[in-house]
Amino acid sequence: MERWRLIDDGAGDGPHNMAVDEALLLSSEKGMSPPTLRLYGWTSPTISIGYLQDSAAYATNGLPVVRRITGGRAVLHGSEVTYSIVSDYRHPLFSGGVRATYLVISNAIAMALAGLSVRAEIVTKRRADSRDSRTAGGACFSVPSRYEIVVDDRKLVGSAQKRLRNSFLQHGSIPFEIDEEMVNDLFGEDTSASMAWMASVGAVDIDKFKSLLLKSLEEAFAITFYRGTLTDWEEELMREILKEKYGSEEWNLKRTVPGMGGGALYLCRGM
Repeated sequence: MERWRLIDDGAGDGPHNMAVDEALLLSSEKGMSPPTLRLYGWTSPTISIGYLQDSAAYATNGLPVVRRITGGRAVLHGSEVTYSIVSDYRHPLFSGGVRATYLVISNAIAMALAGLSVRAEIVTKRRADSRDSRTAGGACFSVPSRYEIVVDDRKLVGSAQKRLRNSFLQHGSIPFEIDEEMVNDLFGEDTSASMAWMASVGAVDIDKFKSLLLKSLEEAFAITFYRGTLTDWEEELMREILKEKYGSEEWNLKRTVPGMGGGALYLCRGM
């Protein structure tokens, strides 16, 4: 049975979390790491914005802002489980393309939710929405994309993906509790009404959910996890990316990083 690395990271700040995810993606791209699942949280409320998104609406509200390398809309992170999966996309599980990859991962998450008696559904058609994901006011959880997870037609899991030549990163937010007033202040009145979160659907045990998620992924993917950490090379790369990119206002607010090139395909789906 194929073995995947599990990195259970605990909580980190926005720049650290995004730097680790990018380091894992680049390591996979170079063929230097196995398929990896990372689980993590956030040390304080933090806004992540999509690669193409205008930061203007969030730059002066007093909360930390970090720009993702994935596209899509803004997310207010807090009490949640955040996952990232990194793999060569030519892996048989993911060789069906972008949408098929979303579906494979969403099916496994839905299995874990079923273990908590959460009646989750996977959206099969893209919902109509007039707002551009690049606009300042775009909130990820305001509308589900195809193959994302909803409960009672409210979005519960928001995910985003980025692909390089050989590998992909998909990361996603599974909120357990939210500050409804803060959400509505940031994204507009009644935004919270379009959201689901674990406490709102009767599931509040984070550790139990994480255990069920691991079990469901192992079953769905026909794999087994072993606990690991970043390699020395990945750790060094993460620190370089953190210093040069996610630790700078130029990247987080303006999407510019002197001396660091692009060339990747950015997929505009909300986290």
